Amino acid sequence: MTDSIVAYIVFQQLDRIHELPEDPLDREYGEAESCDVLIYNSHRQSRFSGDELTFSKPYDEPEPVEWLGFFDRFHQTDFLECDLGWTLISKRMLYTLHSVGSFSYKAIPTRIYDYRFLDQGRYNLKGQTVPLMGEFNEDYVGLQLLEHLDVIDYDRTEFKFNEDPVYTYIPKLVLREPVGGFPPIFRLTDRATTALFVSPTAKETLEEAGIKGLRFFGYEGTRAEEMSVSN
Repeated sequence: MTDSIVAYIVFQQLDRIHELPEDPLDREYGEAESCDVLIYNSHRQSRFSGDELTFSKPYDEPEPVEWLGFFDRFHQTDFLECDLGWTLISKRMLYTLHSVGSFSYKAIPTRIYDYRFLDQGRYNLKGQTVPLMGEFNEDYVGLQLLEHLDVIDYDRTEFKFNEDPVYTYIPKLVLREPVGGFPPIFRLTDRATTALFVSPTAKETLEEAGIKGLRFFGYEGTRAEEMSVSN
């Protein structure tokens, strides 16, 4: 058996954020000038802690989920990693993944308000959240994958365990491709539930479609046909 790239982990890539013209409002709201993520959670009263989308139990909180963002930067990316561990993808990216193959998921509607043109006093005298108003964007959805794959090759994957297992470090991850190949986008069971992976075909299709704001890192593994031959 030989190892080859069988899947890619996907990250947010925002190389051009500092090339934008300076906006006077960036000086007023200093976060905007140097922020590495495009959006901020504004749903402060919500019961969710942020990790709901990394597990397979369907999200059942109020929708749409409200966020704050920078409208002039949305053109840079179809993929948003948010401050609560959420992943938001553009509807265009979702349709592109669909063109590659099927996968089990829930798309949570979102509404992103323009951060710089929002009244920053969002609480009344009783400490209650004031409803957001103004222009908003609904081109992104929260992506929750409802199935996780048990495809880690534990014999060849290297783990470094800490006292807190949540922070287990994996210096070398090796995967076993399932029969029929990987779905276009997926998460792994056990120790890596927060990471999003895509298949090589999905990576190629996303790049050809011009989906923006993505960075990929390949992971080796054993292809299903190689395992069947060896057995």
